[in-house]
Amino acid sequence: MPEPRRSAAGSRPCLRPHSRNGCAIAQGAVQMRLGASPAHDDWPVGRPARDTPRAGRFLFYSNEMVGLGHLRRTLAIAGCLARAHADVSSLILTGSSVEPFFPVPPRTDTVKLPVRRRDPDGTHRSRLLLDIEELRSMRAQIALAASLAFEPDVAVVDKLPLGLGGELEPTLQALRARSRPCKLVLGLRDIDDSAENVRRKWGTGMREVISRYYDAVLVYGPRSAPDALACMGWQGLDIPVVHVGYVGAPAPDDGPDDIAPGYVLVTAGAGNDGFPLLSAVAEAIRAEPLPCETVMVAGPLMDPAEVDRLRALTEGLAVRLCEYRPDLPELIVGARAVVSMAGYNTVGEIMRARKPALLVPRVRPSEEQLIRATMLDAQGLAQMLHPDELDPATMRAALDALLARRRPRLRAVDHAGTERAVEVLTHVAGLPSAGLATLPSEGRNGRRSRRRREGVAVITSGFPRLSETFALNELNALRARGRLGAFFATKPGDPGAHQPDAGDLLGCLEVLPGVLAPAEKAELVAERLEGSGVTGVHGYFAHEPAEVAQLAAGLLGVPFGFSVHARDARKVAPEVLAARTRAAACVIACNEDVAGELPADAANVHLIRHGVDLLRFPPEAPAGNGLLRLLAVGRLVEKKGFDVLLDAAARLTVPFSLRIVGDGPQRPALLAAIEELGLAGRVELCGLRTHDRLPAEYAAADLVVVPSVVDRNGDRDGLPNVVLEAMASMRPVVASDVAGIGSAVTDGEAGVLVPPGDAAALASALDALGRRAAVRQALGERARARAEREFELGRCTERFVAVVEAAYA
Repeated sequence: MPEPRRSAAGSRPCLRPHSRNGCAIAQGAVQMRLGASPAHDDWPVGRPARDTPRAGRFLFYSNEMVGLGHLRRTLAIAGCLARAHADVSSLILTGSSVEPFFPVPPRTDTVKLPVRRRDPDGTHRSRLLLDIEELRSMRAQIALAASLAFEPDVAVVDKLPLGLGGELEPTLQALRARSRPCKLVLGLRDIDDSAENVRRKWGTGMREVISRYYDAVLVYGPRSAPDALACMGWQGLDIPVVHVGYVGAPAPDDGPDDIAPGYVLVTAGAGNDGFPLLSAVAEAIRAEPLPCETVMVAGPLMDPAEVDRLRALTEGLAVRLCEYRPDLPELIVGARAVVSMAGYNTVGEIMRARKPALLVPRVRPSEEQLIRATMLDAQGLAQMLHPDELDPATMRAALDALLARRRPRLRAVDHAGTERAVEVLTHVAGLPSAGLATLPSEGRNGRRSRRRREGVAVITSGFPRLSETFALNELNALRARGRLGAFFATKPGDPGAHQPDAGDLLGCLEVLPGVLAPAEKAELVAERLEGSGVTGVHGYFAHEPAEVAQLAAGLLGVPFGFSVHARDARKVAPEVLAARTRAAACVIACNEDVAGELPADAANVHLIRHGVDLLRFPPEAPAGNGLLRLLAVGRLVEKKGFDVLLDAAARLTVPFSLRIVGDGPQRPALLAAIEELGLAGRVELCGLRTHDRLPAEYAAADLVVVPSVVDRNGDRDGLPNVVLEAMASMRPVVASDVAGIGSAVTDGEAGVLVPPGDAAALASALDALGRRAAVRQALGERARARAEREFELGRCTERFVAVVEAAYA
């Protein structure tokens, strides 16, 4: 090891690397630590002993010399990890300042490395009074110390296998040598540069480096992209290489609040070299105005003098010039079409929003953007204009062509990279699947292997949902019979905790990108199922899932069908629902109310009620302590009628307590009503409960209230789970006589029915039962008997499976 030398100030030792590529930076520090303990777990890095259970930890290295795009990808993946796993933490090593410019995901933090700048002539320098070798050593030691203290399960290194100038190699060595080894993953962009430039920058020795340190490679692009490994001809690495597709945040639902949609958006990224593009567009519009407004974003790094010139060029035109906008994704969503450079993130945002695009790529010093724009132009996904052709006439013609373009028809699988990357990292870390995306298995040669999947493909809406236990029951029954051939969701489910029974279904779930239209989702489903052997496609709800199922089945040449529950039927025009019903192999309605929405003459409609698990909800005698204990369960939304329940509670004359289990958008209004009605201390909003915690809630109650109403949009319950769960728990039900509730609760037999929205009638019924414990007991016993007779889960799910098997045999 070379002797430490003193810095210019004479006070701090600096370790001079002794290898040409910087691979030995801070190696002296590593060797000193290794000499103390080969296990590394005893290294003196000031780490306290853990007194809490270990959760998943992910370390990300994103160096600032390759632009903010790499950092944005890292933040997108860290954010998706945080949404998918409540017990995951991420630490990002970067020289970029993050929080002033980007929101940091939950349970994510950053370690700021000293900045390494590159001057216009290509020279690297430090902000500090350090030479470049001192800076490199300092960054290496900070990265090493932070990594060892954090103890990651998985470390993801972006773009450069050894980090900037080799600064990360001591960290890679140390993480590899730990007694609890860290899995190392290399992340590569879809395109790095031309093949000639990649071979020059990487050299042949980098293959051995990747094999030595890394367990897997993620390519943030489709398999067709010329990534760095393809440029090197290294498709046969001895570690898995997974092409996850383009990484980025999902497209926002809406455009910006302050600009009406339908404009042409012109953006040049950070703007430091964007003046030629924006000025060419301005001059083209001055020569001949466009038929719509133009929104032009200069970028935060554009020279102020160039911004002033743009103001002069756009004066008097229908052009809104913005120096900087932090809401570029929203601007893209609101645009009719987009003119931009061809950077990774902007192109990804344009494609996910499915906007026609005119790409004017940066061509120097890297050819990355030129290659990407050329490829997309050849695929018909975007239009390219070379920057050497930026004269007003050529630009004006290109703008006319842009406005005539249709939205791109992209392969959705290529734009679900964030979710797919998280699934790979989750698997590498040994964590349970988050159910975000189903990944095709890839062999060492990167080819997709197909597993024959006989049975039925099911398409649901958001999955998992805490409130939709009926879906878990029926789909798990289908899976247990070996008839669930594939499982898709048209959008993600509820974030955070999910029902315990959702685990096996999450393991086979693929969430379809939400930005796609139903026809495009159907194309993706058909692509994934081609040659799989599925015998039918079943939409689990009557609206978008059924539409996607019908279209996908048509592409595959197999029958389709769908289930219908409540509100989903009313999201479809009656004539469309009728035609879809008659074209289906089977339609499964879960209650009489929703069955009435379907054509009366359709012979393929089956009434199969959702069952209840009688073992999970056992009959237990109430404690009976003199206080009437009321329970209500459901989402805090208008149709549940909890505002009516609070009004009724304020009228009660018997002593009572009320627990409302659930969450939703009406929570603030209900809390205010509790205070206003003087119910504080007697009424509690308990928040969400997973299914395994509900039996205790029923056991602690004397009766269950289901005050459902028809909301202002016409939405209403079908037969809510809470009704059957209460009946199975031997609890009487006081409910609104609305929709399908009466099919289970007969007034005076298993409970009491009252007019919906009538707080006085509800209060009267509760008061009467509150004074008559014997009547409550008799109603509860009859409710349990009816649940056993008509709603036992096993018989109900058996009927569901039998109908599905027969329809798609």
